[in-house]
Amino acid sequence: MQYPVFFENSTIGEIQVRQEGLYYHFTCSCTPPDNGIYRIVISCENAEQNLGICVPEGMHFGLSKRVPVKHLKGGAWKFYLRPKDAENSIMVAVSEERPFPLLDKLDSSALTVKNGEAFIAIRAEE
Repeated sequence: MQYPVFFENSTIGEIQVRQEGLYYHFTCSCTPPDNGIYRIVISCENAEQNLGICVPEGMHFGLSKRVPVKHLKGGAWKFYLRPKDAENSIMVAVSEERPFPLLDKLDSSALTVKNGEAFIAIRAEE
């Protein structure tokens, strides 16, 4: 499957996703807006996960990452390019109707409130 990668309101690249056994393999090619350091983030079902930092590959920047299928929930996936130092955490919405998907990461997290909605901010791995 192929998805666009967004930065602000623009499409700046694409990401291909293949399932390989118990893993998803993500391969990204994009063009960041400047020479900064950027991460690719996947957003699905009110949760975000950092896929990693884009590295130069010829004329573009790229990323290749494998993630266990059990770490990503279903639903519509969206991919974003985010500055590395803009926000160094993964935000997961808190809801009484849904179980929390990342219990194993609670030791590196904090509760935060944005626009009246509660989130658990999990520090992104470097």
